[in-house]
Amino acid sequence: MEKTPAHRSLSLQLEHLLEGDDELRHLEDLQAEAQRLEAGKLNIVVVGHFKRGKSSLLNALIGTPILPMGVVPVTALITLIRSGPEESAHVHYFDGRKEFIALTEIRKFVSEKSNPENFLGVERVDIEIPDLRLPPNVVLADTPGTGSVFQHNTTVLKQWLGHIDAALFVISAEPPVGRADIELLEEVQSYAGECRIVLNKIDRLQGEDLEEAIDYARKAVENTLNDEQELALCSARLALEGHQEESGIAPLRNWIEELAANRANSVLEKAAARRLSRIIAQEISLLKLEAAASGQSAKNLERAFETLSEIRLKMGARLEDAISIHRSRKQKLLSAFDSAAREAAPILKESLRKRLEAFGREAAGRRIGGIRFLPELEKERDRVALEILRPFQDQRESKLIESFSQLSEGVLEHINQLVDDAFIRAGNALGIEIEPFDVREGFRMESRLMYRVGLPKVNLDFFSEWILMLLPPPLARKALLRRQLNFLDDSIERQLGLIRADLAERLNESGISFEANIRRRVEEAGRLLLNALESGKSLLEAGRDRAEKRTQDLSKLEQKLQLLRETCLRILDQNQG
Repeated sequence: MEKTPAHRSLSLQLEHLLEGDDELRHLEDLQAEAQRLEAGKLNIVVVGHFKRGKSSLLNALIGTPILPMGVVPVTALITLIRSGPEESAHVHYFDGRKEFIALTEIRKFVSEKSNPENFLGVERVDIEIPDLRLPPNVVLADTPGTGSVFQHNTTVLKQWLGHIDAALFVISAEPPVGRADIELLEEVQSYAGECRIVLNKIDRLQGEDLEEAIDYARKAVENTLNDEQELALCSARLALEGHQEESGIAPLRNWIEELAANRANSVLEKAAARRLSRIIAQEISLLKLEAAASGQSAKNLERAFETLSEIRLKMGARLEDAISIHRSRKQKLLSAFDSAAREAAPILKESLRKRLEAFGREAAGRRIGGIRFLPELEKERDRVALEILRPFQDQRESKLIESFSQLSEGVLEHINQLVDDAFIRAGNALGIEIEPFDVREGFRMESRLMYRVGLPKVNLDFFSEWILMLLPPPLARKALLRRQLNFLDDSIERQLGLIRADLAERLNESGISFEANIRRRVEEAGRLLLNALESGKSLLEAGRDRAEKRTQDLSKLEQKLQLLRETCLRILDQNQG
């Protein structure tokens, strides 16, 4: 793919910036972008919330089911797929090892069940497939879904966000678009050079229900992106079952091929420009602080350090206040569950009671004895309990996730403003204006309830059960049913308690993760401010001549950064237009 003028300009300016200067604070990130621009490799990443059918979609796109699929979250690692002369798969480990495997063995490494929490230490799996009709520098990537019970899946995706050039963002007709989908879309959109929205699982709905789901999804996406969007409607399942025309997969294949053939470089430029503009803005702010500090008198610099010390103390105090508020309000979310459970419990109990009584009447019609009746009754009890409890469980989980997300976003906004103010005050202490250091990062409740099946086993007396089962069939059925119904209220209360405990555990884990992340971000901002001032102080102590020379070098470096940033912004403006 031939590089465009903008691509060449970005590459040359970045190369010029990196020549001979190893004191940039974001040196590794800048070097990585330079290498990617030079290689011209385009990552088209399939991304979305868990259970949206991402792996199924990729299997449909490549025409063969090589990636593991399932009704529970399956994919745990990044899997890269590209064109190649023959089918092959290589496992790359974090320790540098590389292992060739058969395509049939992929599940052992990338699925959550076979490689839980990535205990094998796999970094990624590279797959090559012939006849993909893609240039060699275009890569399709499968990613773990966010929002599952497996926190590390979300961590893997977040670490890979900076590698997204183009995205196939997958939502589904069932379940419909939710807040978690929209939040992730906002985050992906801030990285990707182009984003195609895919509404998967359209085969789950028909007629007016499908039209309503499409309209709802379109409005949700357009409100997020502030732009009209044409959704790609598809069913990966239909494609994998051989119903290609009804599946909607062909237009998606055409989009990928057209993107790879005609727009790969422009999309790569835009994605690189977005990543670079963020890095450069932070780098410029820190350079300005260092240069300003090196030009101060010793007395003024000492006052600046005192101001910074005061700023960091206040940051720490306000951070702890925000965390305390977060913890307090987080506990209120469980109180809301308790109220909902108290209200729902009588309805759930009565529903289960009626269903079991109906089963008892049906069993009487079949005239089965107590020995057969008891296991059938317990099986029916568990099946019906799951059926009536799951909607309540899912509803309360969704409500909790949404409430936790809103609470955390509010705290994050406060923390971001706190750090912004710290940078502004530090700049004012040195008599300069600097851009704030943005600590914004997506922190979500990246968890859900574990999959539970049925009610907890009721602890009945073993001997008395057998005595009841040996009674004449009509008496046995009535006695066993009565005994189950006597324990029904306690069983429902126990299961609601299990749901609550599970919610509380997920809520606590999410809170701990959120608090650790915002602490890390605030500490990082304070450390960068301190390092900039200390660098300036070291220059001042080294002597006026050396300080002036370094200040001149910093000024030249800032000019390079400003030119590169202007190029990035120009690329983004052109693409926006």
